[in-house]
Amino acid sequence: MAALAAWEWNQAGVVRRRRTWIIVAAILTLAGLFAYLVLYSLFIEPIRGTNTRETKGFTCTAQARELYWDQCPDLPRDALRDAEVSWTRSSITIVRLAMTAAWMIFTAALICAVTAVVMGDRAKRSVKRRITKM
Repeated sequence: MAALAAWEWNQAGVVRRRRTWIIVAAILTLAGLFAYLVLYSLFIEPIRGTNTRETKGFTCTAQARELYWDQCPDLPRDALRDAEVSWTRSSITIVRLAMTAAWMIFTAALICAVTAVVMGDRAKRSVKRRITKM
């Protein structure tokens, strides 16, 4: 959808509008990537001895608060064996949704930036053709 919108609006070949699209898309691309990397480093933890990763939450369950009362929500690695017992399901879901949203913003903005560059170049060529025909 974003690529189609960028393609449609860049058909006019207005250089200022194209530059605005490229700048906004570049900023959103960097923001989405930065947000994803921050969320990944804060909430994804590799499990030792395996190739799996666990999503940590930000709210401890009552059971985890009893066991790790002084370390909640930054639980030690041994608490990661069962993430669903350590953190509330809603906090894990919110973290996963935030990571998905950050990744989607990054991807959509990157598509918009590339589309704006490609379609802007195409519009420039069509303007040059119109000028040479006159």
